[in-house]
Amino acid sequence: SNEDLNELRNKALKMISDPAIRNSPSVVMEPIGDQVRSIFAPEDFSSGFSELVMNQKLLGSVKQILGRDIYVYQSRLNCKPGNGGSGFPWHSDFETWHVEDGMPRM
Repeated sequence: SNEDLNELRNKALKMISDPAIRNSPSVVMEPIGDQVRSIFAPEDFSSGFSELVMNQKLLGSVKQILGRDIYVYQSRLNCKPGNGGSGFPWHSDFETWHVEDGMPRM
């Protein structure tokens, strides 16, 4: 719902302004300036994002579409500022995740 999205947006804004989170090794800053580019595993910093990845209604829908159990292998909140920040060119993360993190082939 719009209410849920607004709540998550507010929690994201709170995370990117929290000095303790900004200084975490889980946070990547924009190359120029002091804006947060990405927060890895946002569910570790926010109950709202933790609840999102465990939301039974959402998980049930995804399981129904995929026809099998699912899990969160990695998560990231990309915080690209409007009209600024560096881009995220088209790419595939699988090879990096597979080699560095042991993500299984499907």
